[in-house]
Amino acid sequence: MNFDRKDTKLLMRLEPWLLLMVLSIIWGSTYILIKQGLTAFSSLDVGLLRTFFSGFFFIPLYFWLRPTLKQLSLSDWKYLALTGFFGSVFPTLLFAVGQQVVPSALVGMLNTLQPVFVLVIAFFAYNQRFSRNELLGTGLGCIGAVILVSAGSDLANITHHLFYCGVVLLGIISYGIASNLIRYRLKHISAVRLTAISISIWSIPAFIGIVLRYSAGQLPTTNHTVVALLAIAVLALLGTCVAISLYSRLILRYGLIFAVSITYFIPIVATMWGVLDGEAIYFLHFIGLVLVLGALYLINHRRQTSDEVVTQGKMKEV
Repeated sequence: MNFDRKDTKLLMRLEPWLLLMVLSIIWGSTYILIKQGLTAFSSLDVGLLRTFFSGFFFIPLYFWLRPTLKQLSLSDWKYLALTGFFGSVFPTLLFAVGQQVVPSALVGMLNTLQPVFVLVIAFFAYNQRFSRNELLGTGLGCIGAVILVSAGSDLANITHHLFYCGVVLLGIISYGIASNLIRYRLKHISAVRLTAISISIWSIPAFIGIVLRYSAGQLPTTNHTVVALLAIAVLALLGTCVAISLYSRLILRYGLIFAVSITYFIPIVATMWGVLDGEAIYFLHFIGLVLVLGALYLINHRRQTSDEVVTQGKMKEV
């Protein structure tokens, strides 16, 4: 019995880091899948197909969740719909548009600004205050992640892509809005229910959009279509369904600031993909990694507020 109790405590300590590792691998790999999807489909098609596939994969869960749906209030449904839009539909489309022009390295660099947007939105919309360590950790992590993705990258033509950089930034701001909605409006809903409902709500409009585009002859039928479609399906299953479920759990159980630290690891995974693709590794990459780890140390050795303690104590198991 004591052995089981020790195992449970060890698992609880390791869970947030395991979630971060899995999410880093998944989200750090999404850029390649998006690029593969764009070889045969337009950015709008990628967004519509990813949203539809994501809702389709959640259909079996509705047979399990159906008895609990009546417990949701009208306000819950409103915030679930908003979370699905800002956390999946809108950024999915914006990132697909942005990656038509903006290099993956630059997209990864811009994505590290997500914690900053989360903090700013929480400060102005929810009057949230953060400790000095959290603010220092966020700034340090952003610097480290920028170094990771910019080392050896050719960013000389960045001024010619300002519009598409703005599109990517808008998608990152959208993620920040969704993160705050989960933390401050939907913390009483389990991660699986939250993800399944918020994403599935938008699968029907996405399906209608696909039908309209297909009937108008907009969808492609090239040699790359099957591979691109498979890439989008994998992107929807892992990058949306699985990843957002884990991310929601991370926010609800371990706090908003710790959850957004996932953005520090994504550039590391993106760099590893670059190595596999023949990209050189520079000394600056190791400097960036040290800064990222230092940022995570600052963020996680923070003083928990009484609200966070209560939330973690009452959290339902998913």
